[in-house]
Amino acid sequence: MNSLSKKRLWVAGIPTVDALQSYGANVIPVGGLVGSAKVVEMIQLTSPDFMVCTPSFARQLLKNSP
Repeated sequence: MNSLSKKRLWVAGIPTVDALQSYGANVIPVGGLVGSAKVVEMIQLTSPDFMVCTPSFARQLLKNSP
């Protein structure tokens, strides 16, 4: 299930998405360009078991999460 456009997905993330989908994961590629507020909103809506991102973006999410 891809709920957001892959146009905003960083090119290097596409192999990661393909690999996770090949293992049967339900991937929702959001991308960092939408901003941390939108990513936090998607996390709240979907309640993921895990997330793939850079450590600096994870830190930014922690700082900006409610």
